[in-house]
Amino acid sequence: MNKIKAVQSAELSATPIANNLQRYCDLINSNIRPPVPVKPDDIYIRAMFIISDGVNAYGGKFDRVDMPEIARRFVDSPVLI
Repeated sequence: MNKIKAVQSAELSATPIANNLQRYCDLINSNIRPPVPVKPDDIYIRAMFIISDGVNAYGGKFDRVDMPEIARRFVDSPVLI
């Protein structure tokens, strides 16, 4: 099985995602270049928080000044949802 490592960023807007699915497919197909181009029915888009400056379950927290570097390190890292 071939694995594809990819990162795609998008901005959230007031425009319904359904109206932008083809645009997201075009971004995925041009930037990530999967072996088989994706179609709107092939993707599921959701927003999620990866890090915050709130206290976590272990009593730790990230400083806001460190967040850009932490976010940069997430590129090509798996995320468990």
